[in-house]
Amino acid sequence: PKITSIIIDKNLTSINYNSFTNCNTLTHIYFKGLQEEWSNVSGRNYLPATANVYFYTEGCIHEDGLWRFVDGKPSTELTIEWITDKEPTYEEAGQRHGTCSVCGEVTEEIPKLEHYIITNDATNPWTETEGLLTSGGKGVNNAVSTYTITTDAAINVTFEYKVSSEKYCDKLTIKKGTEVLVNGISGSTEYQALTVTLQAGEVLTFTYSKDGSGNTGDDCAYIKDLTITVVE
Repeated sequence: PKITSIIIDKNLTSINYNSFTNCNTLTHIYFKGLQEEWSNVSGRNYLPATANVYFYTEGCIHEDGLWRFVDGKPSTELTIEWITDKEPTYEEAGQRHGTCSVCGEVTEEIPKLEHYIITNDATNPWTETEGLLTSGGKGVNNAVSTYTITTDAAINVTFEYKVSSEKYCDKLTIKKGTEVLVNGISGSTEYQALTVTLQAGEVLTFTYSKDGSGNTGDDCAYIKDLTITVVE
């Protein structure tokens, strides 16, 4: 039979290169751990492109990318009909309420509108802890971890960046559109500050890319104190 879904224990540390050969029908991987724990699993790039990874929670699954057991089976489904009580604006958050199939009546805030969209890598996501962004793909040969900011208004993006990686091989590149601002730095560097002004429609891209030769240092890139302000 064709495999469409599997459950993976959170104690998994690596995936062999031929573990999922020809598993092109696999669409759901239920990982029994957090996203941060998944980022430490090596060999994630050997998963078929059709597979989506979901992370376990014992609570409710309002957010995308989470799963829980329902009647003994993994589920990402949540039946809820939201009613908007207050529309969000650029200045204020909104609010909505509904009835959750798991936890009953719920009310939640709708984030205020932003002039920019942040897109995180689905396969090797950057993780954020107390204002520090860390690239994904640790220990994974040929991994690429990308983080982008797209804007519909003029904004200033201020941050500091550094890498702790294999010299000349595993690199951080920062681009404004096609313009290269930081050209593939590698090795062990100190934090450097940078402010980038984006106009409406422009994209700022952070990419940590690895080769297949090995790992050195923390095997990642860091972005700290990322601040976005709208240019009045």
